[in-house]
Amino acid sequence: IAYYAQHSGLLNLKPADEYCPNGQTSSSCTRADLFAFQISCGAFLTYTAYIGMTSWHITKSAHKAIPSTLEGRLFGHIPDAEQLMVIVFSFQFWDLIVSMMIPEH
Repeated sequence: IAYYAQHSGLLNLKPADEYCPNGQTSSSCTRADLFAFQISCGAFLTYTAYIGMTSWHITKSAHKAIPSTLEGRLFGHIPDAEQLMVIVFSFQFWDLIVSMMIPEH
């Protein structure tokens, strides 16, 4: 969606001249791929911030889910932390693959 919105000219956001391909000026360059990449990264980071914020500050499940003993801290299971780990791993794998397709990365 973000790629289409930028590529079709609905948003009309222009990158810096250094990110435009050879021979294009900033008026004809859209670089919808960079815009879509930034929007996708923002979605991942917003979701992980939401999970971390609710787990740590609102529900306090990061504090209450495990016993406050040494064994609990080492071997305790926090479902929010597992969900966060899965999301971060998925994001890093996605970022590795997608970054290879963007020339500047």
